[in-house]
Amino acid sequence: TLSRMANVVTRSSLFLTMYSVGAWGTHCFGHSVLRVHQRWVLALAGAIGGSSIIIEPPSRRPELALYSFGQAIRSFANRMIALGRCRELPHGEFALFAVSVAVLLNAMLAAPQHLRSNYVRLLGNVVGD
Repeated sequence: TLSRMANVVTRSSLFLTMYSVGAWGTHCFGHSVLRVHQRWVLALAGAIGGSSIIIEPPSRRPELALYSFGQAIRSFANRMIALGRCRELPHGEFALFAVSVAVLLNAMLAAPQHLRSNYVRLLGNVVGD
């Protein structure tokens, strides 16, 4: 229904707004106002921004966690490359995608009850039952 869709859109918009305001606001406040340039400020910004996940319904949290995890891996890899601790892997996103699909397919075969039914149906249609 229209009211349910409006509720979902409003809740997701509020989540994204609170996430951005919480994370960036904490970082900017610590950096610009308090003049604190330490790692704990970044950790605090992440914790405050991440706590906005409470706004989303529990059924959507795993999807958001998977999206955030992928972004965290990319950020971590970029940071390690910038620090010179590892070198860039050409087309590394394809390797990461392949590993991710392998994990999903393994989960589908080993414990399909832990995945959403529409994911299991989609993966079953892609690879065949």
